[in-house]
Amino acid sequence: VYGISKPITVTDFALCIEERFDRSPQVTRINGSNFAWYSKCGGENAGLDVVIHLKNALGKVVTWLSDPLKIETELVYSDGSPTPMMPQKPLKSRNSSKSSQNPLFRRLRPDPILNPHQQATYPFTFRIEEVSFRHPGFGGFKLKALPIMDNTNTARSELTIHPGLLRETITVLSKPKNGVDIIPMSVKAAGKVSI
Repeated sequence: VYGISKPITVTDFALCIEERFDRSPQVTRINGSNFAWYSKCGGENAGLDVVIHLKNALGKVVTWLSDPLKIETELVYSDGSPTPMMPQKPLKSRNSSKSSQNPLFRRLRPDPILNPHQQATYPFTFRIEEVSFRHPGFGGFKLKALPIMDNTNTARSELTIHPGLLRETITVLSKPKNGVDIIPMSVKAAGKVSI
């Protein structure tokens, strides 16, 4: 016995992470898609800025959602492998002799929730609390964004959404070497200096 079913249209969506490193004076481009971030400059609340989008199969930012979409961010190495939750060698707190309890990946804004009836775009800021030197064998860090799969994420259950990975690689340094000035990305983008 053969039945006739209604045609099903499957549309893939993907999360996309776009760097906004020009907003941070502590970031400089090393070469190509490799960036250096000086974690000891700018204070404890200085971080790396990105924008997280939900895009359709045509690469366009989605301008509608029937329900909120919850997203989880995580830090990974440049090869996509997971990073540890805590730093390999936690630094001493500035206010005491005890080691800092900050995780390796520290969110300076809550994880995104893309709201319905709005453009599916969310600004996000984070810190990496340890220099790359403590993580030998890896080319740097990247940010990953994944849709949360639970019963409350109704938008996720209706759509096929692929995770997003930052294209750029971040190398974390503590401070510039003596006599070396950090040239902000915004200045470079304006063409005020030669690269």
